[in-house]
Amino acid sequence: MNRILISALTLALAFSACGGTSAPSTMGTAETAAAHELVPDGLQFEIENNNWVTITKYTGTAQAVVIPEMIQGLPVTVIEHHAFAETGITDITIPPSVLFIDKQAFSYSSITGITIPPSIIKIGVYAFAGTNVTSVEIPPSITSISDGMFHRCKNLSSVTIPPSVTSIGHMAFSMTALAEVTIPPAVSSIGTGAFAETGLTHITIPPSVNSIDQAAFYRTPLTHVTLSRRTELGENVFPEEAQIIYSD
Repeated sequence: MNRILISALTLALAFSACGGTSAPSTMGTAETAAAHELVPDGLQFEIENNNWVTITKYTGTAQAVVIPEMIQGLPVTVIEHHAFAETGITDITIPPSVLFIDKQAFSYSSITGITIPPSIIKIGVYAFAGTNVTSVEIPPSITSISDGMFHRCKNLSSVTIPPSVTSIGHMAFSMTALAEVTIPPAVSSIGTGAFAETGLTHITIPPSVNSIDQAAFYRTPLTHVTLSRRTELGENVFPEEAQIIYSD
């Protein structure tokens, strides 16, 4: 785990820190934790600094997985990169203790639905890319939608972006089934290909958006776009046939 993440977690969990010298990470499995909490078979974890638990890998066969809130008396706060990637899980329950979902944590797994608890403050790049999710509500604890977060989620037809979000990353929702989306008024940037190859037919860009990178809405059936003249546009942001309506 990188030092920045460790520092952030140490601060976030300061209220629960115990006295004594920190110990190195220890690894565990469902068997070693069974006496303390109900841990699904195949769920692997590490205890970090005697302070929190990181979910590192899932090797089980169950399609529905409930991540426990506590393991060995410590909060489960991190889902590590690739932890559930390319697995056959279809349903995942994330506890409110989790603060971070690392990059590609669930990418190309079989999950069809995801509830992101409001405790989450950061989601890594491509965390849910290539999954079967159909709808998602991003909690107000998130301020930035990372690159490729839902890239290639071909069944994703509904997303709620909270007012807290200030940036939408490259290819965040590209190649999804989105036919409409509301961009909140705090967003200042939209990355390359963010909504490319979706089903959007109209979009209103709030005046808070300072820049939209190239091909952000490439290969969409957009017919109407509303935006400010002050918004800087990259190359081929909108399809040629889209009608631009200026809001100022």
